[in-house]
Amino acid sequence: LHKSSISLCRPLLSSKKPVILRKDPCHNPRTSLISFVSFAVAILNAVMIEVVLNDRLGKKVRVKCNEDDTIGDLKKLAAAQLGTRPEKLKIQKWYTVYKDHITLEDYEIHDGMGLELYYQ
Repeated sequence: LHKSSISLCRPLLSSKKPVILRKDPCHNPRTSLISFVSFAVAILNAVMIEVVLNDRLGKKVRVKCNEDDTIGDLKKLAAAQLGTRPEKLKIQKWYTVYKDHITLEDYEIHDGMGLELYYQ
């Protein structure tokens, strides 16, 4: 990759680890630049939202995640803040218990939405 293209895309990436592109046997610098730029665009298109989880026992957890994350990913992030295991958490809204493999976008969970958190 050219130094100017890396310096242009560096502010777009929020992770602290460098992005390592795998070299193909038929390595072409143009295609690797296109894949790097498409990766940066995919990061920009991922919309970060904040979900509020209330356990009704006095703990309210604010979790930042992407809209395309699954409920299982949300449980892992919440478990890291709470100090519990994600398998012991149940997330629901009224009587709808959310399943781990379905995304937040599919459940239409948006920024600032409050969900109920129960311990199993």
